[in-house]
Amino acid sequence: PVPVVGDALEYHDYALHLVESGRYVGTQGAAAVRMPGYPLFLAAIRLVFGGALAPVLAAQCLLGAMTCLLLYRLALRLLPKPWPLCCGLIAAAYFDLIAPSALLLSECLYSFFLVASVCALFKQEWPSGRRALAFGALSGCLYLIRPEPLPYILATIALLPRLLPGFGRREVLKALAATALGAGLWVGRNFMVFHHLVPASSVGRHV
Repeated sequence: PVPVVGDALEYHDYALHLVESGRYVGTQGAAAVRMPGYPLFLAAIRLVFGGALAPVLAAQCLLGAMTCLLLYRLALRLLPKPWPLCCGLIAAAYFDLIAPSALLLSECLYSFFLVASVCALFKQEWPSGRRALAFGALSGCLYLIRPEPLPYILATIALLPRLLPGFGRREVLKALAATALGAGLWVGRNFMVFHHLVPASSVGRHV
């Protein structure tokens, strides 16, 4: 049985209210205590499969496996053999990539989008503009799951011309625009609810 207490209970309540009433509120009407990414993930699964927790855990196991595969594919682009296979196997056996799959917490979804965003930068068969847009879009999703990586995201975008060949000012602007779109949806929603800027999660905001 999955313990739905603490943080897990808050995520569950947001998802439940989204499905049942279409409102993003948690316990006692808290409107912004949690970022919306993971509750939206839970709500989508609930809409398709109902309220059972087994489909959520199955989806998280799939995300965990895909994260290991993405790490392997990223290592293929950066390291000589046999190190990519070692990276993939280490990821598959790493406790902190396994344990979150069995919990109603955001870590599994967060890890997937973090690794996917880095993979997008190194997808060398894509033109640099598409890679920048993909990184920005995935980073925007990452921010909607948890706001902590925003300094890393902005620093990476600013340094793209120095980090990777083929990236210049245009790619930086594309990545910034794609990231801002994801973050802007949350900031805009909060402005409509609270009538002032709430850029991330905020304790004590109720409706």
